[in-house]
Amino acid sequence: ALSTNIEKTTRNKVQTIRKIQAAGIVLAVVNFIVILFHFIRKLNRSDKAAEKAEHEIREILGSVSNGLFLLDKQLIIGEQHSASLKEILPADNFSGRNFIDVMRPYVTEKTLSTVKEYVELLFTSHVEESLIQDLNPLQEVTIHIDSKGGAFDMRHLQFMFRRSWDKMELNHILVSITNVTEAVQLR
Repeated sequence: ALSTNIEKTTRNKVQTIRKIQAAGIVLAVVNFIVILFHFIRKLNRSDKAAEKAEHEIREILGSVSNGLFLLDKQLIIGEQHSASLKEILPADNFSGRNFIDVMRPYVTEKTLSTVKEYVELLFTSHVEESLIQDLNPLQEVTIHIDSKGGAFDMRHLQFMFRRSWDKMELNHILVSITNVTEAVQLR
């Protein structure tokens, strides 16, 4: 009788433990589903915010009249640039290309060398940006663009270089190109 009683008590405890384990597993699964649902909702909101920001950036870059792009420390043009850049400075593709190579058909090698030194100087963070703005070798430059029929189109461009900081670290230079041909011709 004692053996049967102990066996019955043990079976009841095992069943109770199994019920507790099952409840724990169910609660863990429910908790996982709640966390997953919350995470997916948060991820969805982040995706929507990122899409909205990307759409706004495309809209801005599509509507500005200046040619805008970022240069990294190796003078490589970033993936994003304004739509008007192609109208101002004709080239097949800007993204991922070296800025010096893009400018090579339009300016002299001496000017390219000076531009390279100037941009490298801009990437030197201890040099005050406002003090070296006057040294910009592309402040106003005249370029000749071959057009159909053997003629060429002469444009006067103004380049501006601004440092782009991210968390106290200098990562890029923002380049702004403005076509000032009409102003130069009026002058």
